[in-house]
Amino acid sequence: MKRHGMFFTLFISIFFLVGLGMLGYGVHSFYRGRQALSWPGVEGRLLECSLEEHADSESTTWEVKVRYTYSVAGQEFEGKRVAFGYSGSSTHEEHRGIYDKLQSGSGVMVRYQPGNPSDSVLAAGFNRSTFLILAFAVTWLLFTTGFTVLWTTSSGRDARILEQIEILR
Repeated sequence: MKRHGMFFTLFISIFFLVGLGMLGYGVHSFYRGRQALSWPGVEGRLLECSLEEHADSESTTWEVKVRYTYSVAGQEFEGKRVAFGYSGSSTHEEHRGIYDKLQSGSGVMVRYQPGNPSDSVLAAGFNRSTFLILAFAVTWLLFTTGFTVLWTTSSGRDARILEQIEILR
């Protein structure tokens, strides 16, 4: 393999690994969110709930951070997960709505994994954050694949034109 071909392979592999990592995280979040739909629920109590703002020179994102307690079979547990795959975004209204809903009651329903009650979540199922992770990962991988195909086909010889030309004598 030529030196520039080896460099390209190593370089593009990083992009494929990042894309596959994001895809794996998205699929895992989707799967765990779906699993949680069948988990039992117990009443929990919010210990902390905040709407955090993260700003830099280009954008501002918001994310709800929680800490809650719940009891299963007489044992006390603490959780911090709003939903599988949930993360901050620039959609302030969405996160404000989550925050306001959590603040509106005296307790919160906590779903916990039957075989591992310390694994818990407040919102089960598929959500926008998981969808965005999956959509971004698929787009990333498609772009990386397209770029790889473009690079490999443009860097080689195309003998087909030479073979297709017919000379008449």
